[in-house]
Amino acid sequence: MTEEREQVILVSPSDEPVGVAGKLDVHRDGRLHRAFSVFVVRDDGRHLLQQRALGKYHSGGRWSNACCGHPRPGERTIDAARRRLNEELGIDCELEHRTTFTYRADVGEGLLEHEIDHVFVGRHAGEPRPDPHEVAACRWAEPSAIDADLRARPDDYTAWFRPAWEALRNAAPDEEPRASHSDSSVEHERTEYPMTDTLKKTDAEWRATLSPEEYRVLREKGTERAFTGKYEHHHEPGVYRCAACGNVLFDADTKFESGSGWPSFYAAASGDAVRTEQDASMGMMRTEVLCAKCDSHLGHLFPDGPNPTGMRYCMNSISLRHEPPGDEGESK
Repeated sequence: MTEEREQVILVSPSDEPVGVAGKLDVHRDGRLHRAFSVFVVRDDGRHLLQQRALGKYHSGGRWSNACCGHPRPGERTIDAARRRLNEELGIDCELEHRTTFTYRADVGEGLLEHEIDHVFVGRHAGEPRPDPHEVAACRWAEPSAIDADLRARPDDYTAWFRPAWEALRNAAPDEEPRASHSDSSVEHERTEYPMTDTLKKTDAEWRATLSPEEYRVLREKGTERAFTGKYEHHHEPGVYRCAACGNVLFDADTKFESGSGWPSFYAAASGDAVRTEQDASMGMMRTEVLCAKCDSHLGHLFPDGPNPTGMRYCMNSISLRHEPPGDEGESK
């Protein structure tokens, strides 16, 4: 797929998908989008570095980590990272998510990088088989040599390599990612995921609170039959709350007729109203949408909605509770 046709996932500051857009367009206007950086390490501790091919659309000839890129709409980030690692370097290895950071940088040619960057680490004992259209050269380097070269020749490296390298060095395996600190001119910080005021209940408590059908959908990740939900054609003003906990999920202004058979919205009420997970059930890969407060199942997210986000939050009516304007509403 050419750079002109490639699409990337636009995200909120909390990494929630908010739309899709052309890769080059996003890099021209600096919109925040999802990305990944992969570090490949040998058993002796040396890291694989690649020099980007001179023909790349930006940062050609500069050194960077093993590979980087963007997940496509509907593609898991870790799957995209493994795909690009194989495409660029002929390497197929298990990857571990290590940390996440946000940065913004001018990369020249009128282009801006503004990314939430997911950092993965893999181990590989063999030599890379680089695609010459992607990679000009490769080398293995000790961490201390990388540190020294970054100090001596910072302009030889891509804008994202220093913050990615420091984020990796500051994040221990199996621990919460820690903020990285740098004297670099590149703006970067670890992405925060606000999860205050969460609600936890036992399974018995949920069964006592919810009807059997509510429990099946909200807690067992069921799906109500298409064209049967009470909110499919509902267009009253107000907000839609989680039927399990009362958390505000969607504003009625973002609801639209999708023809799918389920109530649909093009945006969540806020960046921390819902969260998403990859769902491999039903023999397909989908993005599940859950209430960020109580982790109840709401529906799925698809990249085929209207402007301004291009996203469709396809929800179960039974997972929602409409609240007209002016009503106080209380959480369960």
